[in-house]
Amino acid sequence: MITALNLTPLAFTTLEKGPKATLENGRVKAVCEEATRLGIEVGMPASLVLIKAPPVQLAEHSNPTLKNRWHTLQLEFFRYSVNLESLAEGLCLVSLPEADARLIAKEHGAKVGRGPTRELAVLASTLAPSGEVHTSTGPEGIPVSSLALLGIKADTIKKLHFLGIHTLDGLQGWDRKQATHYFGEEFQIIKGVLFERRILVARFQPPREITAAFDYDQDACQPHEIQPVLILLAEALIKRLSGWQARKLVLTARTLAGELWALRTIKDPIRHPRTLAHLLSLALMDTGATPLGISRIHVALQDLYQLGERQTLFEQRPTPEQAVARVHERYPGKMFNYTTSNPYAQARDLNFRKKPR
Repeated sequence: MITALNLTPLAFTTLEKGPKATLENGRVKAVCEEATRLGIEVGMPASLVLIKAPPVQLAEHSNPTLKNRWHTLQLEFFRYSVNLESLAEGLCLVSLPEADARLIAKEHGAKVGRGPTRELAVLASTLAPSGEVHTSTGPEGIPVSSLALLGIKADTIKKLHFLGIHTLDGLQGWDRKQATHYFGEEFQIIKGVLFERRILVARFQPPREITAAFDYDQDACQPHEIQPVLILLAEALIKRLSGWQARKLVLTARTLAGELWALRTIKDPIRHPRTLAHLLSLALMDTGATPLGISRIHVALQDLYQLGERQTLFEQRPTPEQAVARVHERYPGKMFNYTTSNPYAQARDLNFRKKPR
């Protein structure tokens, strides 16, 4: 089974409960069910939304902050499976057990769909309530409006409704020639639903670097102006790493003399923002930019990797407690406990006395 994690539109996850809508170029791009009941439609100008339904919360459909959030979420999902493929901002395919899928759905409030193919998993996610998992073994009963998530245009869906086709059951009798003639360029999308069985999910490619930056209103050259910023940058970078580690740190400071940068090699894993903030301070000292006045600080963590589970190269000798636990596990009820009887006795059978069970 392939699992589709659906958080689209991702901007909704940053808003509070209630009617919501996203904007793109000043017009509504996506609406929730509550906003639809208030009369909000896709393509409506933002000014009209404020007049018609003031309680509706508006947010940009996509921005750099949401992109960084999506990258962070992908790093979290990567812990569950190496096969993770992002289809859009807020939508990805992943190969994982149903128990993990339910855990992710509950933790992130995602709509999770499971199906035997890539397309069916995505379509099943449109039928799942937020925070729950829906499994579809075939296209039966799936509304054709769900095809919009795969990239089918709204006009094509309206034409299907005009033909009386409201679920994918009505497309089951079509052959490849009919579908090619009707869908045209969109046939490449629909063929995965009707004719082909695509079950492969690509391996996740981690980002090459994770960055963070801070811009000053006025040039800063005092420690009390710089150190708090380095701590904020360290906290943001640790959060975006989401369990990953970096081998290189590149800090760039913009000054009146131009951009000065320094490279630091990170030898040990970083687990606390204070440790990373200290490395940032050392890198900033290497640039020599502080006396010149700093207008911008940019930090990039590069060469990312994940820590292995094994702590040492060779298996270590077990402690006495571990050895006793292993013997008890392998031979339950066969061990005896002894207590010291006479430590000065010459005979061994007099040194210890067996304890009753």
